[in-house]
Formats: sequence, C-alpha cells, structure tokens
Amino acid sequence: LDGPRRGPGPARNVGLRIAGGEFIGFLDCDDLWPADKLSLHLARFARTPHMDVVSGFVSYFNRQMTDAPAPDPAAITDELFHVHLGATLYRRTVFDRVGMFDENFLYSEDVDLMLRIREAEIPMTILNAVTLCYRRHAESMTSTYTAEEKRDFNRALMQSLMRRRKSGNARPLPPFKHLMEE
Repeated sequence: LDGPRRGPGPARNVGLRIAGGEFIGFLDCDDLWPADKLSLHLARFARTPHMDVVSGFVSYFNRQMTDAPAPDPAAITDELFHVHLGATLYRRTVFDRVGMFDENFLYSEDVDLMLRIREAEIPMTILNAVTLCYRRHAESMTSTYTAEEKRDFNRALMQSLMRRRKSGNARPLPPFKHLMEE
C-alpha cells in the first residue's frame, strides 16, 4: 500500500483504514509469527467472547534459518513479555474505542496504544506462549536506544498520566503480570 513515509504509526493507520476483518494483527517485515500464533489467539477469543485483546510472549532472536521462515536453532534467543504489536491480536472494535495510532510518535506508538487500551479497561489477556519472533539486527529502527526513542517513550507515559489525571483517575495501571494466563 502506498502511504505517508513518516514512520510506523502513519503506515499502520493506512492498513487499519482498509482492513476489513473482525481481528487486526500486525507483523513487521523483519519479524516472524510462529506457525500456531493465529490458532492460539483465535481459540482464546472463541473461549472468551468478551475478550478484545490477546497477546503473548516475544522470542527475540538474532539469526533466521536460511531455508525457512523461522529462527535458526543456533540463534541467541530470549523470551519475555513486552508490549509488542506483533505479539498481539486485537478485535477491530478496540480501535473504534481508543482510536488509531498517534501519528506524532516516531517511536513508542505501540506503547501509547497499549496505554490507551489499559486506561479504557478493555478486556485483555496474555497467553503463556510465544506469539512473536522478533529479529534483532543492526538495521532495525530500535537497534540503538536513541534520545528520540527515549523522548517518545517518556511522552507516551506522560500523556497516559495526564489523561488519567484529567479523568480523575490517576491511579497506577495494574501490572501486566495480572493479565498473564497460568
């Protein structure tokens, strides 16, 4: 799709505007979804129809197999939960409730979205399974932690706090740990 060349948020919004399905997922060109990702997410949605966001763990890796879309078994990997769009599947209605990506962010547009989801108390769970393989490489936009990336991350946190204060509910958001399945 042709769209603005102003970073991930505007590009994701182009896709959101034309997407026609009930569920929305994101996959950056340098990352991979495990073969069972969609079946895991859709099964969780089917078991709990009120659930609007299902996420999972991220496996960070540094080398892909040459003959298959999968991390090389000898790759350095690390698995953890992190706010990551590619690990998550959303009902389309989530974006009707919290809006699309804030196009003023070059970095942390995903953090801003997740904070708005949490503030709106949209039902969410985190599967105890890897649902994204995230490739670490030197050409990645986030391969080095820049001052601009730090600024955008802090701005996302500050905007969340300001929204909560304005609504009269400045209490801290519950930790993600409470959303993780056993």
